[in-house]
Amino acid sequence: MNFKGSIISIETARSVIDVASEGQASDIVLIDVSNVSDYCDHLIIMTADNNRQIDNLAKKIKEIMWVRGAPIRHIEGEPESGWVLLDQGNLVTHIFSEEKRSMYDLDELWNTGVALVRIQ
Repeated sequence: MNFKGSIISIETARSVIDVASEGQASDIVLIDVSNVSDYCDHLIIMTADNNRQIDNLAKKIKEIMWVRGAPIRHIEGEPESGWVLLDQGNLVTHIFSEEKRSMYDLDELWNTGVALVRIQ
């Protein structure tokens, strides 16, 4: 596997997954896309029950990443849209409503990547 800054990437991903799990996100998946993507090494995709949960998860992830010295570079989307993207360069996190996750189906789009973690 090609990890750009591997330890930082994996530790960062674990922190995001911990926050997601504690925040009761569902169907959390970490995908290694380093062999098929030019713009990032890992994707985290998760589902939230509602817009408020999307907002809370995004805020908590942003806070913990700042504390850990791995701040979010860019945030795209609004909780009301059902999809928020948190870009950390080598790690991109997607927080979806169930409807938007089904609609965009990133799990299928990136099925050539390797699923490293899956938490239902």
